[in-house]
Amino acid sequence: MLRDGPDSPYARWFDVDWRAGDGRLLLPVLPARLPEVRDRFRVVDGCLRLDGQEFPLRPGTEDLPLDELLDAQWYRLGWWRLARTELNYRRFFTVSELIGVRVEDPGVFAASHAKIVELVADGVIEGLRIDHPDGLADPQGYLEDLAEATGGRCWTVVEKILTGAETLPAAWPVAGTTGYDALRRLDGVFTDPLGPTNSPTSTGSSSARPGTGAAAGRPPSAARRTRWSPMTWPPRRPR
Repeated sequence: MLRDGPDSPYARWFDVDWRAGDGRLLLPVLPARLPEVRDRFRVVDGCLRLDGQEFPLRPGTEDLPLDELLDAQWYRLGWWRLARTELNYRRFFTVSELIGVRVEDPGVFAASHAKIVELVADGVIEGLRIDHPDGLADPQGYLEDLAEATGGRCWTVVEKILTGAETLPAAWPVAGTTGYDALRRLDGVFTDPLGPTNSPTSTGSSSARPGTGAAAGRPPSAARRTRWSPMTWPPRRPR
């Protein structure tokens, strides 16, 4: 899609608002503003490279001067901080390099899951972990499609952070969550609800590294703020 733009057969795989970008996809992945890294760009084997990054070039543009080459692409390279205000595609959380895939499209689902379904059918995989399905257009629909495609042969869990009294939707065809809700309770066994103010001084002192605190030139108050441990001592047994 980066090479061929909206005419790419893969363009429908992604949620891109081409009109918002004047017909171009904003790629906010540069480590600094464009003028600051301009001299580090290189065209190698038909691709534009910047340090460890590589960008495909629109056919016929590889021999253009750099400024014209950049303007001729279906994407506009930008500083990573531009993603806060100018992004025109759906991504995973705030990770600009991970563009969202439209798995609600049956063709996209089939193509992107072919290998997974094959491995399940061959008995190589017996379980699947689905990260953050809430980011999908239809979480339940996706999980139902997955269950159907795998023939219900997989133990499937979802990475979903349940808040407060929130529960996992009963209609989702999964075995449960990856366990964050259980870990929250288990962690509470060893964590003092009152925080650092109730922790013994000896606990904080024993966790300090050599060369920290007042001996390293910092005031004692700063040392105390950075050396406390939230663990109680002795630990309370769960009731």
